[in-house]
Amino acid sequence: MQLAELSPGQRFKVINVAVGGEIGKRLADMGLVSGAEGEVVRAAFFRGPIQIRLGDYDLIMRRYEARLVDVEILPEAAPQMASKAPKKALATMYVDLRPRGRRRSHGAYGEAKGTHGTHGKTHGAHDKDPSCLE
Repeated sequence: MQLAELSPGQRFKVINVAVGGEIGKRLADMGLVSGAEGEVVRAAFFRGPIQIRLGDYDLIMRRYEARLVDVEILPEAAPQMASKAPKKALATMYVDLRPRGRRRSHGAYGEAKGTHGTHGKTHGAHDKDPSCLE
């Protein structure tokens, strides 16, 4: 399989670089030698360049150069989270930073429910009454 055929997130091991000369030397200088392991980080649309991670650095290469590298797909690493307790979802809190005169008083931002301003209607009743809009 060729490096250009892999999808983002797939891990690989380099088997062979199928070109010599200047391009082959440049690929070897960048770390693409037989036995090197890496991961495809992302791939551009319309068969554009791909970003791979080799060791502790990232490399962006052209698709036609990636077609010159024969790779073997490595199995996905098993997640280590099986022994850990699941994370709790974060609570969402809404805070209204507008001045008090600009807030609507129907309780959407955590205000106490009661009667509405000047006409004395309860909050449930004014939702359908257009005269209650401030």
